Amino acid sequence: MSRGLLLRGKSFYREVKRVLKPKGIIAIWCYGLLEIPHASDSLNVALQEFYDQIESCWPPERQLIDTQYQTISFPFSDIPTPNYSMTHDWTVKQLIGYFTTWSATQKYIKIHGEDNLLTLMTEISNKWSLTTQIMTINWPLFLRVGQNVII
Repeated sequence: MSRGLLLRGKSFYREVKRVLKPKGIIAIWCYGLLEIPHASDSLNVALQEFYDQIESCWPPERQLIDTQYQTISFPFSDIPTPNYSMTHDWTVKQLIGYFTTWSATQKYIKIHGEDNLLTLMTEISNKWSLTTQIMTINWPLFLRVGQNVII
């Protein structure tokens, strides 16, 4: 973790401890990489290839999401949480539109141009059964919940 991020984290927790009541609860959350539970293996491979292609273009802080916030210091008493997810039904056009909003996708385009990325997006479209078909997209939600314990 970068020194700047670590210092911001300490400042954040200092402020949380200042305003949080004794035994108060803090919850931080993020959502992980999407999954398409009923997709074909070939579609899942194409999705993974897309993510792998742009992975180096994510900012370093993305690692906090990939590790589900489990690698950050957390000066609170951890409270276990159940698994959660959010879902949405999309066409392939909506999915690709979503991919283009990612900062890593935009950075990749600036560095490498669109051609290679368009090839990957075309491959995803070709693996989708029908371009008008709607599929359920799932994003796992990760929570880190803790209680302010006064010592």
